[in-house]
Amino acid sequence: LLQVKKRDKILEIGTGSGYQCAILAEMGAKVYTIERYRDLYLKAQRTLASLGYTADFFYGDGYEGKP
Repeated sequence: LLQVKKRDKILEIGTGSGYQCAILAEMGAKVYTIERYRDLYLKAQRTLASLGYTADFFYGDGYEGKP
């Protein structure tokens, strides 16, 4: 299992609903997340912002990592 520490930097490929991103942010990680489906990207970004979580969101295909 991942042992997340405060200020760890994590690249998440596939934001989806944003649930995992929120958990990682809650644990203190700096999360970079990329989603290739625009509707999921926008919804997760709005949802996490409304809950007070911060992450760097990217829209695109994460096959080669962060754009």
